[in-house]
Amino acid sequence: MNRHSGIAALLCLFLTGAGTTSGYAQRLFAIKTDSTSRTYLLHTHLKEEDAGHNAPLVILLAPKGLTASDIYDRTLYAKQLYRQAVIALPNALQSDWGCASEDALSANRNAEFLVRMIEEIYRNFKINRDDITIISNGRDSCAVSRVREKYPSVQWQSSDYLGPGEFARTKLLQEIHGLLSTETPRNSAFFEPYTDPFAPKVITPLERMIEQGYYNRWVVNIRYGGMTFLKSIRTEMKEDAYLDLSKSVAPLSFGITKWFSDSTAWFLEFSRMPVSRQQKINGNSLSIGGGMMRNVTIGFKYAPLTEKRLRPYFSLATGAMWINIRGGKITMNGSPPPSTGGAPPAGRPPGFAGDQRRVFLHTTLEAGADYRLTRRLIINTSLKYLHSAQFEPLGSIKAARGFSFLIGAGYVLNARSTKKLEYLSE
Repeated sequence: MNRHSGIAALLCLFLTGAGTTSGYAQRLFAIKTDSTSRTYLLHTHLKEEDAGHNAPLVILLAPKGLTASDIYDRTLYAKQLYRQAVIALPNALQSDWGCASEDALSANRNAEFLVRMIEEIYRNFKINRDDITIISNGRDSCAVSRVREKYPSVQWQSSDYLGPGEFARTKLLQEIHGLLSTETPRNSAFFEPYTDPFAPKVITPLERMIEQGYYNRWVVNIRYGGMTFLKSIRTEMKEDAYLDLSKSVAPLSFGITKWFSDSTAWFLEFSRMPVSRQQKINGNSLSIGGGMMRNVTIGFKYAPLTEKRLRPYFSLATGAMWINIRGGKITMNGSPPPSTGGAPPAGRPPGFAGDQRRVFLHTTLEAGADYRLTRRLIINTSLKYLHSAQFEPLGSIKAARGFSFLIGAGYVLNARSTKKLEYLSE
């Protein structure tokens, strides 16, 4: 690009940098062809979300010796260009479109630049490539004919108002309005729909609700983890049931959740917390114990973020709990220890005893997060606090209170259902 073209490009950039209206408005773009940066001025009221509206493209070729900024009036176009359209004003090589140039390659280079410009504008705005018009002063037909080799449907129109001055610009704008008065249908047989491989997938609101939403969904889940009791509820271990319940247990739970909105749900959960069997040999006696904790919980869950793959949540629940233990001591010869009171009951091993507690009410507070891997599969993790009423000491505890850390997976049963979703997505 020579010195004068470079100054013209900088002048265009200065004139178009301020006072930008909605959409892309006035912007200067550059395309590199044959190791040369070529520029064009673009005017449109289309926004990014308007892309694909089948808008027409009008290309204005400035006469020899003039640049795009010479024939363009930013304020005039912004106020009077009513229809959604794209106006492109390219700068010619050495301010000449090549038909009468001494350089025989100028016309080919200009034509290549125009084709590249059309393709770039199509990628950005999805214009109607069957509705392209080139306006020039009539002495640039060679450039237009070369462009038609790539786009045969391009129309060409001659104008006497491609020049500086308010009068010429106003007349030129009137001619553009005449071109835009009728809409040319897209010829789908001639042009293949353009697909940008790097463009993000655009999904409808209904598709987004199906893929990421939880409204009206049933979810079954399974969770596993570990639980530690608080020190404040620990007691001495009972001799007739050798079991230290105050140590960590491993809860395994199964549940079902019904989301009656995208952020609120009720759930029902069954969990069992087996306590590992413990045994100890002391001289000629054997101490052994084992047990199980079971609870049923029903509660409400709240997730503040909607239609997101990663969703933190909070829950409050209550329910019933059963705790039972079995254990005791026997001597190596099978005789029961004195604490059992003589002969063992029928059907029970010598020296063993059992005990249980039923807590009618317990409360759980939970904070966690769900991550939706696919439409049906969910993984989650949570921290839960369990608090029960105090009961008569059992094993080594007098209440079930502590924290548990859980990980799990869920499965959405009615993931493909659109029932009650259509009206929400409108």
